[in-house]
Amino acid sequence: MTGLRKPWRMTVGVAAVVMALTAWSSARGQDLPAGLANVPADSEVVVIIANPQALDKKIADLAEKMGVSDPSMQSPLAHLKQEIGLIEGVKDDAAWLLVVQNVPMSSKPEEEIDELEEDMPAILLAPVTDYQAFLKNFDGGASQDGLTEVTMPDGTTGYVREVSGGYALLGASKQLVTSYEPAGGAAEAIKGRIGDSGVQAVGRSDVAVVLNMQTLGPKLEQEMKRAMEEAKERGEVMQEYGGGPAGPISSEKATEIALSLTQIWVRDLQGAVLGADLTDQGVGLSCQGVWKPGSVIAGRFKGGLSAGSLMARLPKTTYLFAGALSAKAIDLPAMLNDVTELLKDSPEPFVKMMLASVESQKLVESAAFTAELSPDFNPVMPGNPFRTTAVSQSADGQAIIEAIKTSLAAMGKIELPLPQAQAGPGQPTVKPTLEAEFVPNQVQIDGTQVNLIRTSVHGAGAGNATAMMAQDAFIAASGPYTVQINSTDATAMGDALAALKKTDGLGVGDPIAQARVDYLPADPAAELYLNPKGLETGVNIMFMMMGGQPVSLPEDLPPLTAGLNVGDGAAHGRLVLPMRTILYVSDLVRQTQAGPQEEEPSTAPDTQEDSSDQGQMDSEPSDQGDRTSPSMPRSPFSPAAPR
Repeated sequence: MTGLRKPWRMTVGVAAVVMALTAWSSARGQDLPAGLANVPADSEVVVIIANPQALDKKIADLAEKMGVSDPSMQSPLAHLKQEIGLIEGVKDDAAWLLVVQNVPMSSKPEEEIDELEEDMPAILLAPVTDYQAFLKNFDGGASQDGLTEVTMPDGTTGYVREVSGGYALLGASKQLVTSYEPAGGAAEAIKGRIGDSGVQAVGRSDVAVVLNMQTLGPKLEQEMKRAMEEAKERGEVMQEYGGGPAGPISSEKATEIALSLTQIWVRDLQGAVLGADLTDQGVGLSCQGVWKPGSVIAGRFKGGLSAGSLMARLPKTTYLFAGALSAKAIDLPAMLNDVTELLKDSPEPFVKMMLASVESQKLVESAAFTAELSPDFNPVMPGNPFRTTAVSQSADGQAIIEAIKTSLAAMGKIELPLPQAQAGPGQPTVKPTLEAEFVPNQVQIDGTQVNLIRTSVHGAGAGNATAMMAQDAFIAASGPYTVQINSTDATAMGDALAALKKTDGLGVGDPIAQARVDYLPADPAAELYLNPKGLETGVNIMFMMMGGQPVSLPEDLPPLTAGLNVGDGAAHGRLVLPMRTILYVSDLVRQTQAGPQEEEPSTAPDTQEDSSDQGQMDSEPSDQGDRTSPSMPRSPFSPAAPR
């Protein structure tokens, strides 16, 4: 049954994502769908389409606003029903449920996955208005003991059976449909695994996936272990997991670390929810994980400590990315200890470098940052494309600097996992190395001593990608704050130090402030924003390469917004693509594809904006060998003049 097999391909992948992505949903209070009365309590995966009819209208309306001409988008529900053959007798305004009671884990190679799907243990619970009318959707044979064998539109065989509550079962396996016990109390069991916030997450979602991690988690651990060990035997760990003799971490260590972290995060995970919702505000994606009370990970998620206010001590810029994190809310020091314990005996160079920085990170209580495209950004030239500013808060900002000094001294020279390069004709080969140096009191800005962190790469060759690791960075402390920029631009450092003394910086009275109110719950432990305006330089370069004209994006487009909230042994996260931004981008793309129009006025939102000078970072040639990358010319594609 192709129509039912398609969701199966996503099942294991979706569950694996939950191991890495734990999240929340701030949502309206709503109970679980009544149809869950027909779902066994121990089901491992339950996919819920809360109201197909309502979702159909939402998608069709959005497609119309975006100018999508695909006829199937005029009524996605009708198209879906035609595809899977469920047209007559189906109730469109009640929850549709896809249930997998026991997810199979197979050692079969990829080419045999279709054979696994033939035995896919998925059951579709379709709400019906008339069961006899529902049966007319298929070419069916005789019924026996309430079970009817039918032929699906794709020619495969399926089995249908009526259950209480106005639902019909549809599955590819006769044995599963026959033995299915509908009255399993899934609603109460799910509530116990995902808690009140999880119930709210399901309630706000148009489509939700509920995972029983108490039984699915151990399976995922075993599946991951099997896959990684097989890859190691085939010598593919380097490609698949970043290990191998020429990589930063050996294959054995990569396997050990991945499995250990998986066990730490999954072994006490009770339940998880992935959800998607479409509203006038935008497209929302949310997920949640709930850990067993008293478990290690549950104890990490303390919550109640927001980092958003620290963003206000960052200078306002045309950022691309900006964000903040409360280290106390997620107990970052304890999490770093977990990683340190796993890596402490590893000899790999990059592990050594990471461990050297851990002690300073443990002092951080909260942190915020911005990253914008460099004024010299050019995708065809080497170099760091971003200009970043980061500020951290601790009991004493100077203590963090002292910890960084200690870690840099301990790091010493790190041999890079690169082939040895010949220094010159007749010269001996040189082992590529990475070195970091702390230079105190490099310059004074407005009475604050600014230090220099100099990172050098030797012996890698001028054209090697690792040359990007070589850069100078300013760092300074001011009271409880430590600020760092990834350049030696005194003006940029002065702006960052000045912003520390104020509380009207980024996230105050700008689109971030409104996005925080519209899309995030109170006091998120972490928040992240992607600013469309910050993409302007890159977008214009792409347009020019395609023969198009540069554009000037509006300053006030809402950013793509993500957040994390934790507490009570749960982590809840949400990502929102704002509707206004979605429609603006779709309109812009549509106009670009259509080309210039002389007679018809533009339908794009008003973009009359005063372009502001972003400043220009000086790029000076280095006199210290190959420690810096070549100077980059400024991009020739500057923003267009106001229209």
